[in-house]
Amino acid sequence: MTEDTQTTVIESGRRKSPLLARLMLITTIGAWVGAFWGTHTPAPGLVRGVSDKTMHFSGYAVLAMLMSVTMTVRGQSRGKRLLWAIIVFPIYAALDELTQPIVNRHCDIMDWVADVSGALLMVAAWELLMLISQIRRRLR
Repeated sequence: MTEDTQTTVIESGRRKSPLLARLMLITTIGAWVGAFWGTHTPAPGLVRGVSDKTMHFSGYAVLAMLMSVTMTVRGQSRGKRLLWAIIVFPIYAALDELTQPIVNRHCDIMDWVADVSGALLMVAAWELLMLISQIRRRLR
C-alpha cells in the first residue's frame, strides 16, 4: 500500500486495507491491555519528574488516538467514534480508578478528570484533522 493510499484510507474512513485494520486493532488492544496492567499493579516508583496527572492525561490521550485511528481505518462513522469517546472512555476511566484500591493504589477523582480530558482532547484533535482532510479533498 502506498503512502497516498494509506492517507486516503484514513481520511475517507472507508475500510480499504484489512491488514492495516487488523494491525491497528492488535496495536490498540495491546496498548489497552498494557495500560490496564500498568494501572493495576503496585506502583513503588512512578516515573520521576513527571506528574501523576500528566501520566494519566498522556496515557488516555494515546489510547484515544489509537482507538480513533483504528475505528477510522475500520470504516466506523464519526458518530460511532464520538459516541465511544463520550461514553466509553469516561466509564472505563471511572472503573479504572475505582478498581485501583484493590492493588493498594489510590482512587482519585482528579486522575479521572485527567484521563477523560486526555481522551476527549485527542479525539477532538483527530476529528478536527479528519474534517480538515475532507474539506481539503473536496476543494481539489
